[in-house]
Amino acid sequence: MNATPGEMTGDDLERELRSVDPAAAAVIGQDAVHQLLRQAQSSAAQTASGRGHGRSRRFWAVVALAAVGVGAPTAAVGSGLLAQTGWFGSPATSTEEDTSEYIDTGAADYLDYAAAQWPSEVVLPDGYDTQAFAEAAAGYLRPSGGAMVQRTSILYNFEGAARYAWMREWLDANAVGDTAREQRAAEVLTDPMQWQAAASSDGGGVIDHIRAVGQAALDGDRAAVAEDAQRYSGYDQAILDRARA
Repeated sequence: MNATPGEMTGDDLERELRSVDPAAAAVIGQDAVHQLLRQAQSSAAQTASGRGHGRSRRFWAVVALAAVGVGAPTAAVGSGLLAQTGWFGSPATSTEEDTSEYIDTGAADYLDYAAAQWPSEVVLPDGYDTQAFAEAAAGYLRPSGGAMVQRTSILYNFEGAARYAWMREWLDANAVGDTAREQRAAEVLTDPMQWQAAASSDGGGVIDHIRAVGQAALDGDRAAVAEDAQRYSGYDQAILDRARA
């Protein structure tokens, strides 16, 4: 089937990615990959539901290893931590990278590695098991065949899923008039310690949006919080369902 103008088929994407010589650079820069994925994203966005502000972070941050045809370097295998590639981003050469390590989500130890990266300052509402929550959230970045993501993307993903959990907590408390739970959720939603990875990689507008929704929670604006929660209700709700203690 031929792709319509402005769209890219899976075969097109694979062909373009294969045209990049992995021997020329240990890691394909995310800026180059981003340009390719943007074309495919327009098609994916038409079928994905509940995706809004910040959701693209989970799309462009992953590059299918099968398409690129590269594997974990010897250093990673030798260390026994197969998820850790020993490759690091270079902001000097790519505006889409930071200095964090590239992680192989196809590695056997990926979920264990990712769960161990859960930031201690990121808190969850009562009733959730942090280990299960982290593994479920990390699984989002693990498509069939594996992918390459930077460590910051894993942390960003954790923060986004945790933020959704607190929006749901606020909405549930607000619905039953539990002011103590509602206030606690609003305080977390406005705590900058909960989105440090997002702040470090914000290209503009993301943190402003997070702050605005947090302020809406403090102000008791149910409609604004519910609207934002709906944007994230797809996979994040599945994370919540899997991670309840």
